[in-house]
Amino acid sequence: MANKSWTALTFVMGIGVAAMSASNAGATLLLSYGFDDAPNSATAAPGGSLAGSAPALSIVGPAFIGPDGSGVSGAATDRALDNRAASGMGGTTNSSGGRGTHTADFDGIDGLLKFTVSGWFKTDSTAPVGGNAILVANRSGIAGFDVHGDPNAPGNLILARDNYSVTSPGFSATQQWVNFAVTFDGTILQPGPNVFFYAGGLNTPLTLVGSGTATNGSGNDPVSDETMPLSIGSRVLFGSIDADPFDGLLDDIRIYNSVQPLATLESQRLTDAGSVPEPSTLMLMALGFAGYFAKRTRNC
Repeated sequence: MANKSWTALTFVMGIGVAAMSASNAGATLLLSYGFDDAPNSATAAPGGSLAGSAPALSIVGPAFIGPDGSGVSGAATDRALDNRAASGMGGTTNSSGGRGTHTADFDGIDGLLKFTVSGWFKTDSTAPVGGNAILVANRSGIAGFDVHGDPNAPGNLILARDNYSVTSPGFSATQQWVNFAVTFDGTILQPGPNVFFYAGGLNTPLTLVGSGTATNGSGNDPVSDETMPLSIGSRVLFGSIDADPFDGLLDDIRIYNSVQPLATLESQRLTDAGSVPEPSTLMLMALGFAGYFAKRTRNC
């Protein structure tokens, strides 16, 4: 009986994997940073299409790549970007904090109609993310994008995309790892929504926590070109000043050229956290993938 059960599970999982692959056809992981490199270097992880051409991140002090076990999973080989020496959570006045940054303009997201930004953060103190604290930024003026803490409502995240922004609650946990994901679909007309926020944790599945609209309403609204390097952990002002630092740890930052489905993001959360779902959970996930695929097939 056990063999038959696992045979059935394998069959259903195969359907699920096929469904997930079909739903992600054409999706590309542009960049992925796990920060598991030697101290003070962070290279694009294998699987990122720009891994061979985009420069590695330079680590600007006081940020540094943390020691073994500082990353999300706690595994000996897992490290994180450690910016806990930042003077506070966000703020452009009397603030300081390091970052991981490219040395040149990052063009990977310029002109995209769809994208997903995901990753993990862990605050250093009991102050939740806020104060415009930067998780990921590739923005100059009103061109480009960034994901940052809300200065008016700590515990909220904001996606700023060109001249538009969307705010979401759900990220108020402190001193523990928080998994975040934000998707944007510029093909969706107003009133939308076309931006979706997801939040989870080490032992908490990702769930939808907020949505909104960031588009000009034309249904063909790509991200504008900007002239700034990608920055993780703070933003760069006037070419050299680090501002709006995130006070804490950051890990497993990824950027995709597509709207990643929740099932895929949840699978990545489990991988990052070092978790292995129970067979019953795998079965439910596979059935969900199969149902999604069947629905897409019927609607084709």
